[in-house]
Order: sequence, then structure tokens, then C-alpha cells
Amino acid sequence: MALKAGSLPSDVNGRTASSGYAPGTGVLPMQLGTVSSDTSVGGNGQQSAPAVVQVGDSTTPTQTQKVDATGAARVSLQSQNTFVTGSAAVAANTSNSASLPAVAGKTNYMTGFSVTTQGGSSAAAGAVTITGTVTGTLTYEVGAAANSPLMLHVNFSSPIPASAANTAITVNVPALGATTGAAACTIYGFVQ
Repeated sequence: MALKAGSLPSDVNGRTASSGYAPGTGVLPMQLGTVSSDTSVGGNGQQSAPAVVQVGDSTTPTQTQKVDATGAARVSLQSQNTFVTGSAAVAANTSNSASLPAVAGKTNYMTGFSVTTQGGSSAAAGAVTITGTVTGTLTYEVGAAANSPLMLHVNFSSPIPASAANTAITVNVPALGATTGAAACTIYGFVQ
């Protein structure tokens, strides 16, 4: 069933939503003043029920809310976090580490890491550790069969904070054996 375009909703100040409005298609009208309900009915009789978002406490734009010449709301959703990464690569059979560096007065949050190696001529194994986290050292036992690369990619559903402000979080990869190929590790997250 195709949705037919309905009438364009307007806010309490009489500003009309941008063109292309079709009820039920995920349009989010932005309300810069008092929130009001949208009771528009589409061309096929379908009732509109888009979300209405209050931005600010008045119709005066702030640095994160602007109204363009047509009256359309333009909202900037900027993260208060600074995203950071650390990465390092080394030759065969060499330990390796990558860090989210310590920042004075701020806390690091790790969102994930990866460890990769080239396949070596024999099996390799070791313990990858992550230090500087709120709960102490995290350990991941890794191994790869002969001629098989190691690929460990971990993304955390909730960021893991450092143990304190101004503390680095570091992924440490041991030397995995004389026959292991080159290795790399990467850590990513944010600081706030």
C-alpha cells in the first residue's frame, strides 16, 4: 500500500513543514515554541502521528537551533565528546600496544578495539590485556592456527570508562611467537 502525501503540518506560529511530507514516513516536525499536536490527515484518510520535538524554551534560535528563510528548523546535534583512536603496527614476534591517551581533567571511554596479525607458519597464542579501565585489567586469550591470521574485533554496547580522569586506556598485545607475522592493534572511543 503506497502512502499518499497529506497536507503539510504547521506549528503554532503558522510555519509549514518542508515539502514532501507524507504521514507515517518518519517526518519529525521541529517545534521551536510551544508544543502542539499535529492532527493532519493524509490524502488517503490516514491520520498523521509524527513526533514533535521541543528545541529550546522559546522561539528565539540558539546556537544549536536555527530557522532558515523558509521557516524550516535546522538543528545541529553536536556531540559533547571528543572522539579518539590509537593504533600501532609492529613486525613479527614483537609486543605491541595502542592507547587512548590521558587528558588532564577528562575521562577516556573505550568503545572498542581490534587486534590483527598476518598468518604465521605455526600456531600462535597469547593474552591481550586492556589496562586503565574502571574495573581493572581486561584479558582476552587469543590464538590462531598455522597459516591463519588472527582477527579479534570487540565493540562494547556501553562504553567502558577509564579508572579515573587523566588516565590512559591501553590495549597490550604480547609477542605471539617467532613464526607469527606482523601485528596491529587499534583502540577507539571518546574523551569527555
